[in-house]
Amino acid sequence: MTPYDRLKTLAKAHGLSINQLEQKLGLSRNTLYSWRNNTPSGANLLKVADYFEVSIDYILGRTKTNESEERFLAMFRQQTADMSNSDKEKYEASLSEIMKTVKGVINSKKGNN
Repeated sequence: MTPYDRLKTLAKAHGLSINQLEQKLGLSRNTLYSWRNNTPSGANLLKVADYFEVSIDYILGRTKTNESEERFLAMFRQQTADMSNSDKEKYEASLSEIMKTVKGVINSKKGNN
């Protein structure tokens, strides 16, 4: 996955187009689109990483998961460390349902329902 592909995935996950992200970061139009063919510059790379709370290494493809995913996985492991496999499966299923509910609440508050 290229830096542009990761950027596009992150933007989409946050409900943003590349143009909207450029505006939010105060970047010139097509600055981020240039990542398709060029290596991102340090300053813009840092702005994007800070905005999405991911590492520069994640955007550049040096790590496979972003920091928020790592934190989520660490919390899950900590909460399920002393559980049986059966209980872990139940916990995961319950957590999935809770996450869907919370996402629905957030979307309804945004008017995206």
